Amino acid sequence: MAKTVAIIVTGDTLERVYSAMIFGMTAASMNMKTHIFFSFFGINAIKKNADLKMGSDYKSYEKMLPQRFKEMNIPPVQEMIKQAKSMGAKIYACKTTMAAFGLKMSDFIEVVDKEVGAAEFLEITTNANTTMTF
Repeated sequence: MAKTVAIIVTGDTLERVYSAMIFGMTAASMNMKTHIFFSFFGINAIKKNADLKMGSDYKSYEKMLPQRFKEMNIPPVQEMIKQAKSMGAKIYACKTTMAAFGLKMSDFIEVVDKEVGAAEFLEITTNANTTMTF
């Protein structure tokens, strides 16, 4: 039986979303059932034309890091989300956050499987072997 990983993304800074997607892509590539839930400000990562920035503690890396990642063949964050999806990860947008921020499914890049509330995400991932929050 495949292991299940639940990843909750609540922050929209590059270091948080990159970290979440590295784990998400890795889990999906290992044939783990991978569920990634974007909530609160993390939902900005799946919005069309997202322009994520480094958090204030890491601002000094903001210009260097994208170039370094490019040299290392690490794709931009939204491309990583698309790749995780293509490897079988399920991508969810938080229904409550969508309502609070006035967002619709059409506001997101075309990877979101479903909008779900916390209760539904917990139901989907209740037997997860690993839960990670970023």
